[in-house]
Amino acid sequence: MTLESHKKIELTLSSVFRYNNFTYKYEGDNIELKQILNELEVYMKYIKRLRNRYGINKNYSMESIIEKILLPIAKDNYKFHIQAFYESLKYVKEKLEPFCEKSNSDAKNNDITVGECPYIKGILSLLNDLIIDFNEIYSQIEEHFLNNPQDRKSGVRRVIMGREILYLSIDILIKNLPNKESYHSAVSIFLLRQTIEISILRALNICYFIDNNGNEQKFKIDDIFDFIQNNEKYIKIPVSISLLKKIINWSNFYIHKGVSGYHWQIIMSQLALIPLHRMSQDDKNTSIHGIQINKNFYYNDLEPKIKEFLKLKDAQVIRFKNPECLLTDNVFE
Repeated sequence: MTLESHKKIELTLSSVFRYNNFTYKYEGDNIELKQILNELEVYMKYIKRLRNRYGINKNYSMESIIEKILLPIAKDNYKFHIQAFYESLKYVKEKLEPFCEKSNSDAKNNDITVGECPYIKGILSLLNDLIIDFNEIYSQIEEHFLNNPQDRKSGVRRVIMGREILYLSIDILIKNLPNKESYHSAVSIFLLRQTIEISILRALNICYFIDNNGNEQKFKIDDIFDFIQNNEKYIKIPVSISLLKKIINWSNFYIHKGVSGYHWQIIMSQLALIPLHRMSQDDKNTSIHGIQINKNFYYNDLEPKIKEFLKLKDAQVIRFKNPECLLTDNVFE
């Protein structure tokens, strides 16, 4: 297999997002999805060979991968970044394959093309971003960690300007989301952080705290995490607190500094957080929420203990009608 064979996917994706100002359409709209999947298969075989070359010969757990890839690329964790990239390629492939299967099952339909479905184009935009990210770190890995000097080096701008964030906000509000704008991906980092904080607080049924004058009382989400760890016998979170903290800390680079991460970091973090919203059940009840809290603890001990822990004894807890968790008789070991 030549170098050019696995590069075909890059040329195809470039065509998919190349706009022709004379015909007023994207040049790659007529490319068949089957072709892209075939080229992706070749590319994944190339990455699999790289994994072997880099000594990646075991399947790491998702949590162990994420624990490592939320740190800057270094000699002791670059293998995890490669593995996360490969897992993300599999994720994209799984998103695209059903469209080909549906097309092939209907004899009246020709093979589906890229321009027929905006969703397909969005997934291909993600694939394009993943490959661009990988091209950037490949030269770093080869040169800095494997002492293999590189003639060609690539990279993308990861620092997002304030005006771009403003216009991104406008685009989202009016539902105008061009497929190939790298800073659009960065907003999902902010949402990852928000889903962690909101999911945890809604499970505990905490909206906010107020004092006797009706003023909101501030607290840190890290203190909420510490409270949960101190009461893990009664509160079961299907994602480790350590991992939740790492994702939040990693998100600071974008939220406070406007620096976006690699796309496999986003994908793997998203996959890790799905259990927060996966159905849970005990012997009596079923919930659409993944977090479980002992019922007796919730009704009798949660409020006084958390106010004491946060040093907000005189505060009032403002609640929603119901907690977003499974209330259970179980106690967790």
